[in-house]
Amino acid sequence: MDAHLVDRLMPRHPVGLELPIDWDVRVRRKLFQSSEHAVPALIREISLLGALVDAPMPPSREVGERVQIRMQGRTGVVEIRHARPAYTQGRALYGVMFVDTRELEDLIADIVGYLRAQEDDNVDGAWETAH
Repeated sequence: MDAHLVDRLMPRHPVGLELPIDWDVRVRRKLFQSSEHAVPALIREISLLGALVDAPMPPSREVGERVQIRMQGRTGVVEIRHARPAYTQGRALYGVMFVDTRELEDLIADIVGYLRAQEDDNVDGAWETAH
């Protein structure tokens, strides 16, 4: 994992306690059947262009890799911009840039708008408890 931190394009906003997502969503196809693999993860911070994802290791992902995610039933693709071990053993923090998030754009805009309003009003509250 590369610990190099890249400058952010936009400020990220803390989401409060947690914003759950499915990380590294993959569909495996076998003859006459398919199965899906997804790793539960959390978004800790989010902006309109990217997020900070707290995900379990393994599997560990490298800078430049693209990962499919799912949030509230909608899927998208992110690119890992930086990665480092998390404070909790067996977990990693990934700074990601949204690459193909057409299905997620409205949801991301709603989340960021809500978090900005919370910051402006100096109100403590997390996205997940409000929605």
